Amino acid sequence: MLSILKGVDGFVSLVFLFGCAVTFACALPGFVVTVLIARAFGLQGWRFFTIAGGLDAVLSMAIFDGNMLSPDEFFFAVIASGMAGGATYWLLAYHRRRAAT
Repeated sequence: MLSILKGVDGFVSLVFLFGCAVTFACALPGFVVTVLIARAFGLQGWRFFTIAGGLDAVLSMAIFDGNMLSPDEFFFAVIASGMAGGATYWLLAYHRRRAAT
């Protein structure tokens, strides 16, 4: 088991790992498309990756929950998380590369 889950109830650990696996499977296609578009068009700005992360979160929510007509607090939290993920990818992949050159 993961060391971060040491001392946690087995059911909670299983739910956490299952949630990570499902999220990875749903978010991976949007992430790959985002990276391919960025490479094809030379997009390296943080705004592109932040917005793309939010859109990827919306698409993932459509896969998880088809009820997109009445968004709740969780829906907005997922969008914010996707945007944070896109900004984090930009920080690691592009911002650090610019600082090194």
